[in-house]
Amino acid sequence: ASFFVCSSDNILARMADPVLLGYASALAAPAVLKVASRSHVEDELGVFCTYRDVNRNQELCARVVEQFEVRKEVRTRKALDGLPKLRVGNLSQYVFTIDFLTRAAEDSWLPRHSVPVPGPQPPALGLGVGRAGDRTKRGKHRGECALRLESFVHDVFCFVD
Repeated sequence: ASFFVCSSDNILARMADPVLLGYASALAAPAVLKVASRSHVEDELGVFCTYRDVNRNQELCARVVEQFEVRKEVRTRKALDGLPKLRVGNLSQYVFTIDFLTRAAEDSWLPRHSVPVPGPQPPALGLGVGRAGDRTKRGKHRGECALRLESFVHDVFCFVD
């Protein structure tokens, strides 16, 4: 048995996408995600890639890395064909088997992501930064002044054999 998962902020997601469910079933895969090719380096999609956590002495594994976790110079690299080098974009739609998630739940480790949280700027404290409550524009994100630690549903891809 398997089930479909998608993020709540993905208004384009097709709920219980029959094509994705059929593809996962045909492959008998424990975990499947829906992807799209990133056509521009400015795309804000997370990327599906291979990853090695050197802190855990981990082998290469499949992982989604969010755009805010990748340094700009890496995120904007282009391949010889002019397309983004990191071109497999995550659409935040997944199919997991219950057996796979049961095995993944036995391991208590999941990576923690430092997610920027938008909000008012803290008081300047005489540093000439700005007034309390001011919002600053930094890229597309406004007034990021805190981080939230999270684990994501796609973090279980590191448990695929």
